[in-house]
Amino acid sequence: MTKLFWKSLVVTPVLLGAALVASSASAQELNTQDTLSQINQYVSEGDSLSQLRSVSQLSDVRPTDWAYQAVRSLVERYNCVAGYPDGTFRGGRAMTRYEAAALVNSCMDTVNDLIAAATADLVTKEDLAVLQRLQEEFQAELATLRGRVDSLEARTAELEANQFSTTTKLEGEALFVLADAFNNDVDTGNAVFGGRVRLNLNTSFTGSDLLRTGLEAENIKNVSSMSPGGLSGGAGGLEYASDSAFDGGAANEVSTVLDALWYRFPVGEKAEVTLGPIGVDNSLFVPTTVWSGGFSTDYLDTTAIYEQDSDEAGIGGNYQFNDTFNFAAGYTANIQADDPAQGVFNSDYAAFAQLTATTGKFTGALTYGREYVSTTGNLWDTVGTANAADPFSTAPASSDTVGLVMAYQFSPKFILQGYAAHGWLNSEVSTASARSLAAGLGFIFPDALIEGNEAGIAFGIAPYVYNASGGATKDNNTPIAVDLYYDWKISDNISVIPTAVLLFNGNGGTTTDDFEAVTAVKTRFRF
Repeated sequence: MTKLFWKSLVVTPVLLGAALVASSASAQELNTQDTLSQINQYVSEGDSLSQLRSVSQLSDVRPTDWAYQAVRSLVERYNCVAGYPDGTFRGGRAMTRYEAAALVNSCMDTVNDLIAAATADLVTKEDLAVLQRLQEEFQAELATLRGRVDSLEARTAELEANQFSTTTKLEGEALFVLADAFNNDVDTGNAVFGGRVRLNLNTSFTGSDLLRTGLEAENIKNVSSMSPGGLSGGAGGLEYASDSAFDGGAANEVSTVLDALWYRFPVGEKAEVTLGPIGVDNSLFVPTTVWSGGFSTDYLDTTAIYEQDSDEAGIGGNYQFNDTFNFAAGYTANIQADDPAQGVFNSDYAAFAQLTATTGKFTGALTYGREYVSTTGNLWDTVGTANAADPFSTAPASSDTVGLVMAYQFSPKFILQGYAAHGWLNSEVSTASARSLAAGLGFIFPDALIEGNEAGIAFGIAPYVYNASGGATKDNNTPIAVDLYYDWKISDNISVIPTAVLLFNGNGGTTTDDFEAVTAVKTRFRF
């Protein structure tokens, strides 16, 4: 066994005294930064120590060790030696002066307790003399440690007195948006300025679970609907646009909603389950949506694959088979899930599954989605053309969609990603059917121009109907989108993000929407 050299300095005052000469010279070489670093390290390690009652509790200290008697004496006589939770003493580690000072202080406290308890006969004069000398030698270190402990205790008391909750943390985001939209014929509206606030209460009861309660308030109108030929739902549902239509004369109303209420918890070591009555969507079930970046359009942000109308109540989960493969599946119903007339299983719904593979710099996923809608215009969650949302002009309707998403990080400063999805759309009241496509190719540039900033550009085919039969309507042309942004991080909490979305044949090639664009400057505050 490695000799218990440094620990022997702690476990017997006599040996500590002998070591003072050797330790003093090295202590003089420590600067202030080294000093604080050593204190922080020791305080951190000290949290894991546990008090001993017998030297036999130490699995790595044997009677044949040369320092055994010294360890035994200090453990059983003065009870001022601690071991680690795994039952080891770790006598081969190097010791700093601050470690020595802290443990000497522990011994002195024990001796004082013995004296106060009228058991001073257990303390020899020699030990008291050595302790007095050690106290003088480590006076500066002891003062520093005690000052830090006092500071930590004061800060802890302040936090406990003012904490919001022992289980809940608050995170928030405030978004300011200055935006404008225009098409190839004329500037179709005035620039608008609005905002959105999201507050999330993240609660954990075990440390590995999460209860999310999300609140949202916004007055951002759908700026893209200023373009008369925009994609259904307004240029594909911009990330910063609300569902309410912009009509130029409406009051600048603010609506506050409970945006999310769901709970995620582990099942064993490889699985986790998510369920909730509000704000549950496909992306919550999967370990990753693969596609990344701060794009503004839904079909080039989380990709259209995950955008389905039924995103309220639901349950789902995923299972990690190994380091490479993960399988996820879930079921969600829309807002009618709480209506006794329809309920969870008779209202609009979406079922989703994803098989994810991750190997080094590459991540890929195969997806399948099944959606049923009882009202017109909700397929693809209105992120595509009007025909993709409702090719039949009747309801109910359903869709089955398969998708492929991939991302590869070529270097720390370049990520290539792409996705493609194909949908089979069917009327539930006639023989009408349609086929739809959506795709995207994105380029992400971390640390663009300045370290910490990020730039991205993506090209995409918005969901559109390329084939129709039985009375369904197809699109005349392929809608093409270009989405680009630059995320300028002013600080860890503030970002300024200029963005632009360019749409070609935005609604399938009608005469009024050959080209349109939405530009915006977003300022995001995170707290």
